Amino acid sequence: MFTINRAIRVPLIVLILAFICGCTAQVPVSDRNGLKPHLNVDLQVTSATDAYHTNKFSILLTQEDVPYRDAAQVQFEVWPEGNKDAVIKVDGKQSSSGLYTASYSFSEEGIYIVKGHVSTQEYQVMPSKRFAVGNKAVEELIAQEQASESEMDHTHAEHHH
Repeated sequence: MFTINRAIRVPLIVLILAFICGCTAQVPVSDRNGLKPHLNVDLQVTSATDAYHTNKFSILLTQEDVPYRDAAQVQFEVWPEGNKDAVIKVDGKQSSSGLYTASYSFSEEGIYIVKGHVSTQEYQVMPSKRFAVGNKAVEELIAQEQASESEMDHTHAEHHH
């Protein structure tokens, strides 16, 4: 039988355990600040000029400025503003590296909400955006956004007396 000197046996066992633990340890990926890199999600909508024309929705996913191609699911939910019960779900398809797109034709002009649902192994992200279908709705949306900006500027100015 082979025997190992006690003075060598303990350090050898410690070394073997350290090697085994080192091989199974999973070091988390982090950025230069020690933080887990976040997923950048850029939701874009091309508004149709009138009803019955196709709107395109896209989501560009990047992580550290590199296209992120591993989304488990990308889906777009669309509904008329103020009527979430009329939601329509459209699956996004990867059209290029990190870019997921979908299209839908609307039968009515108006202001709509689009919410993207992005699911990955590590993230669940749901950006949303308002958009308009039809010239009259575009003008209405612009007026609403300008009024909102004006209200925010006024509120911000009140806090600096």
